[in-house]
Amino acid sequence: LLEPVQGMIDAVLGFLPSVVAAGLILGVGWLAARIVQRIVTSLLVSVGTDRVSARVGLDQVLGEQRLSDVIGLVLYVPVLIPALDALALDAITEPASNMLNAILLSLPRVFAAVLILVVAYVVGRLVAGMVTNVLTGLGFNAILARLGLGRDSREGEWTPSQIAGYLVLVGVMLLASIEASQLLGFQILATLVSELTVFLGQVVLGLVIFGIGLYLANLAAKVILASGAAQAGLM
Repeated sequence: LLEPVQGMIDAVLGFLPSVVAAGLILGVGWLAARIVQRIVTSLLVSVGTDRVSARVGLDQVLGEQRLSDVIGLVLYVPVLIPALDALALDAITEPASNMLNAILLSLPRVFAAVLILVVAYVVGRLVAGMVTNVLTGLGFNAILARLGLGRDSREGEWTPSQIAGYLVLVGVMLLASIEASQLLGFQILATLVSELTVFLGQVVLGLVIFGIGLYLANLAAKVILASGAAQAGLM
């Protein structure tokens, strides 16, 4: 009658060394990861990672968590893999270990993709600001009034120069998104973003052609009206 109970006790006692080993690995790894996390988090804060995330708008997604803290939490992932392996429960630990290994292998590509987007955003903001300032200096803000489509922009409204700068920023981010998608292996997403970029470029080119045609039409209309010929207004 006691043989099943004795077998269960033997199985539990035989599994205890694995539990103790996993606990030791987890404890020591947690302490080491805690130390490394503080060092990495302090380094990221000093570099200005949190300020960049605030400018990009990641704070709204992360909530109360800072980007440096989130990156520091990733350091705990390598600790879980040897702890799970020490339990020797292949049916349970092997899928979890494989998942964590896949996450670790993908982290460099994820960080590289995020870095591409961040650098592209910073560069895009600089280029957009330069384009806005140059077009403003050239008098581009009066383009709608010259085309006869409206009045000059009032204070608080987006000017044509600002819209042009924003379009430049969008174009830079779309190109960066294509490269980031390819880096992560999202070929379908990269293709969709590429086709969207080409389509938006064609739309902008069409608007430029339409604007040039409208400017020439207004110029021709003014010349005909100034001639004083019969039915000049109709012509």
